Amino acid sequence: MDNIDWGWLLFQFDGRINRGKFWLGVVVLLVAYAIIAGIAAAADSAAVWTIVGVLYIGLIWPSLAISIKRWHDRDKSGRWVLIGLDDVIARRADDRGRLPVAHAGGGDGALCCRNQGGYNGQ
Repeated sequence: MDNIDWGWLLFQFDGRINRGKFWLGVVVLLVAYAIIAGIAAAADSAAVWTIVGVLYIGLIWPSLAISIKRWHDRDKSGRWVLIGLDDVIARRADDRGRLPVAHAGGGDGALCCRNQGGYNGQ
């Protein structure tokens, strides 16, 4: 693998990266997440937990940067990273506390809603 510009790889959204650089960036981010998780596991104070939270939020930017570059390499818009939010949006769609779940019996992949307290037969 050729010389990597880490600042560009982790903090800028322009350009393209191949699979090798993408997975290298993913491994670097996973190591960073693991280190932060280790700090959080050893922490016992609210201040450390606040710092851990800020660090986790700070890792969103490099995660998006490498993902968007990989989408660019696939000749797609960087907006395709938003496709991962479809589950989050679906879970928030019903404001009455019901979550959409795949229908167990129909086999057609249709969605039905189940109350959190259990199925009420309707």
